[in-house]
Amino acid sequence: MKKYLILLIVTGVLLWNIVEIITFDVKVLKDTFVLKDVQDVFVPLEFKGASVNCSKDFVLKEGGVVIKNAKPGEVISMSFRSGGIFRVKKEWKITMKPSEEDSDGDGYPDSLELNSEDRERFRNWFIWIALSSFKNDPPHWPRNERDCSGFVRYCVREALKKHTANWFSLSGYDGPIWEDVEKYNYPNLPLVGTKIFRIKPGPYNGPDEFANFAIARILVECSMDFITKDVSQALPGDIAVFFHPQDVQMPYHLMIFVGNLNTAEHEGWFVYHTGPLGENQGELRFVRYSELVNYDPSWAPLEINPHFLGFYRFKFLN
Repeated sequence: MKKYLILLIVTGVLLWNIVEIITFDVKVLKDTFVLKDVQDVFVPLEFKGASVNCSKDFVLKEGGVVIKNAKPGEVISMSFRSGGIFRVKKEWKITMKPSEEDSDGDGYPDSLELNSEDRERFRNWFIWIALSSFKNDPPHWPRNERDCSGFVRYCVREALKKHTANWFSLSGYDGPIWEDVEKYNYPNLPLVGTKIFRIKPGPYNGPDEFANFAIARILVECSMDFITKDVSQALPGDIAVFFHPQDVQMPYHLMIFVGNLNTAEHEGWFVYHTGPLGENQGELRFVRYSELVNYDPSWAPLEINPHFLGFYRFKFLN
């Protein structure tokens, strides 16, 4: 009798597992979406007898799931498992393609432009990475990029990274800690990979218009917009641009405007690399607005100075 009871139980378990496997069915009705920004995405699907897992937070809804805070360029993994002991598993990749639309025609597609919260996060990291670099020579700032534009490029890339414990260890950064940019992080940028700097003017036509390297003139002409010549209208993280045509090798010069850092009622500070000075490789400097105004008229960030082209802002912040 006991043997028959055991056989009955085993048979019941096997039948239960067979039913679970037979009833298990999953159909993902759409697995590719085009995004301009971080957003919740509804993935329509049909499933029976399955448990759902996802590499991001999600909410089950009638007719599908809502994936929370999906990002342009992100590939999200979903898995479905049947019930029973001998579980069957199915997996899908849900692709969030970055939009190539450039709605304002500035050359940066919408999927690369940051919203107001991310702009603030970027500015905070950008200016404090610049200030930390002035105090502590960053070991992974390439020696062959030690000039004014190389300093700006370095600070942009570092500001867009995820600031992990490993990043802090390698960078030598000792400033305040802020939230990271949410939309994307270097070196995984939507559409362009590691290439955040435009090298061609005009609206967006493809990733070949972007590069890892751009000299000061190309940065100004292709990656930035003119904002103002009035320091009171400039924001921390804007770039002060000077043009000295008599300097044949480096006529353009860039300085990072860091504002007054909420410490005093004056026009603020600038941090910049001098570029090569004769046989010297140059150095980073941290100066007040008033010092630039009083030091040399050709370096004064004033509207009356013909060498001062104004304050510019990266297009992905507009």
